[in-house]
Amino acid sequence: MARRSSWAGALLTGLAAAGIALAPGAAAEQPNVYGVITPDESREIASGAASTCAALARSASTAALTPDDVGLLIDGYLADGWDVESTADILTASVDRGCGQYLPQVSQALTAYQPG
Repeated sequence: MARRSSWAGALLTGLAAAGIALAPGAAAEQPNVYGVITPDESREIASGAASTCAALARSASTAALTPDDVGLLIDGYLADGWDVESTADILTASVDRGCGQYLPQVSQALTAYQPG
């Protein structure tokens, strides 16, 4: 009987461990928090950082870059389905990596999009 109990206990322990590993919460996505770069944001940064910096440079080439200029980029990300937090992460990281001179204008423009 002791063998059956240990076998049953091992089976239950294995099933419980498998259930925990397969539970929906176990593979939850990273939280959508400003400053925490999610995998999809990271892919967007990698693929779009150069074009983001090029767009900012074009805007700055004719006059001083304004928050309204940056707002056009923000609106573009929002129109593409990104939320405000993801847009802020993508733009901040892209600018920080490739064209840091525009970071003050980007930060200023993003404040207008923050709730409350």
